[in-house]
Amino acid sequence: MEDYEVMVPFQSFQALECHVDAVCPKKKAGETCPTAIHDFEGDQTYSEKPGHDFTLTATFEDLNIPSYDALVIPGGRAPEYLALNEKVIALVKEFMEAGKPVASICHGQQILAAAGVLKGKKCTAYPAVKLNVVLSGATWLEPEPIDRCFTDGNLVTGAAWPGHPEFISQLMTLLVSRSCSSYLSMCWPSICYLDWEKTCVHFICPFSFGTAFIHMLELEPIRRLGMDSPGLHSEIASIPMGQIIETIASCSEAP
Repeated sequence: MEDYEVMVPFQSFQALECHVDAVCPKKKAGETCPTAIHDFEGDQTYSEKPGHDFTLTATFEDLNIPSYDALVIPGGRAPEYLALNEKVIALVKEFMEAGKPVASICHGQQILAAAGVLKGKKCTAYPAVKLNVVLSGATWLEPEPIDRCFTDGNLVTGAAWPGHPEFISQLMTLLVSRSCSSYLSMCWPSICYLDWEKTCVHFICPFSFGTAFIHMLELEPIRRLGMDSPGLHSEIASIPMGQIIETIASCSEAP
């Protein structure tokens, strides 16, 4: 897998006080997997250098997939092999069919194409993957500039690791909207703060030699969203992500 595309989202969610697990088929917690660094140095395609070893924190075979609320598929050179893994394909289909947030970057869209979940979607990918996307029935969105990311329904796509700021922000926006929607449906209109349920993010992270990671990220309850509007349910999707985080951080504990 690509070093940045696994490590940056992994550590970004840790910075938000999320619990993150990394797993790999046929490997156990505590084992490591290699990564590769793909860089853009003026050639026709990316260069490749050895990356860091990435430590697994959970066991693939012990996954409880229904307990997770989102899926992230980083890129690298392995998606062409992972696309042949029936368990990986089944996992992708389960998330997409449930309408849960799915975020895929770079060559990760090869897995989405193999799973047959791109038909009718608008998405981008690393330019070399365009044919996979188009033949899968999706509308190709040009990644210009290379850090451009897109959201279509429950799907977030990006072309390469320079797009991580948009990629992570757009995924978090989907998670906020989904969490608020599901929680507010159970709340009395008079409640003026939001107590989030735990939310989980699930990553598939392919690495360079044909195996895979799957990260599972469990957001600790983000305490309270101090907003009085009973219409928060419908308004949440239009609130800038930074404002939501700032509001949450400034709220005091509810009694």
